Amino acid sequence: GRFSAADGASLFASPFDRDTRVRFGFGFTEWRKTIGGAEITATAFVPPDTDARVLIVSWSGGARDFFWSSDLVLCGDDASAPKTRVRLQDGAFTAENPESPFLEYPFKMLSSGNISEYTTDRRLWQAGRADGSTDAGGFLGVRFTAEPPFVLVCGCDDEPRLRELCNFRTALAAQNETLSHWRDTLSA
Repeated sequence: GRFSAADGASLFASPFDRDTRVRFGFGFTEWRKTIGGAEITATAFVPPDTDARVLIVSWSGGARDFFWSSDLVLCGDDASAPKTRVRLQDGAFTAENPESPFLEYPFKMLSSGNISEYTTDRRLWQAGRADGSTDAGGFLGVRFTAEPPFVLVCGCDDEPRLRELCNFRTALAAQNETLSHWRDTLSA
């Protein structure tokens, strides 16, 4: 997926960046950069015991808007992407495609931030608008308003586990466990 700040600057490395610092290792990547005068750190990791991708974003200051969007090709074939259906319930987006080989494991996206607006209409999103609709398929764009730190979780694991990871302390503990797991695995 794509993840950016309110001014459109990617939270990840970009060919237009002059000051992004990237640090990575087994199981994690960290990006540090200045966006809109604020030093922002985004850390992504994959817990070894959970089917999820976790992103922790930290910065100094108050609330900020972040934008996340992704194509939702859930079965390896772009042609079936329009069959993907998205629903929003209790702050969790769930995407399912009837042609997915893993029907019992739908894709979910949750966060610690407030959902400000969303759409599944790619053209509308690219025009800088959202309609609060999940009628179209194969795409999801979401704007969040969040206080620091902000946690975004995407994956196919059980929703209660994904919700737990939206808590900063739980996410930080999972990140530390991930780093320990890889240290232990590589030193064995």
